[in-house]
Amino acid sequence: MNTPRKNTIDSNNTFMKYAPKAVALLCLLTVISAASFLTRGWSLMDFNIATLSALSALVLLLNIQLARGETISPKKRLLTRIMHRCSYVPYLFGIYLLLFKGFWSLTLMVESFSVMLAVMSLFYLICGHFVVNAGFQSCPMAKLR
Repeated sequence: MNTPRKNTIDSNNTFMKYAPKAVALLCLLTVISAASFLTRGWSLMDFNIATLSALSALVLLLNIQLARGETISPKKRLLTRIMHRCSYVPYLFGIYLLLFKGFWSLTLMVESFSVMLAVMSLFYLICGHFVVNAGFQSCPMAKLR
């Protein structure tokens, strides 16, 4: 009987380790994408990345708030339901950042090398790593509450 409780605590500790870093990186990614969206024109890719990173940061902030283990009031029950519905958004967005924006951009450098492309690819890899780990830990937490 103690094993599920221990796994829940370990999952919560791992989530609290990755989530604040992921939120900070997602906020930075939101600012970069929004600035790129406003300066380069109406690029749909920049708009989607800015919107999804802001939504992922909001969902992870909500998960952090609920992971602290405070008492559940009627408002928090509604937040828990919302968290349960949206908990896969950061995980899927992190996979997109890691695989498509990170690894795939690195493979494009075989044709032509660019320092800026290398820096952005590494940023997407790091950001994707933290977002995937925080998102992966938040998915089972939504089912436990």
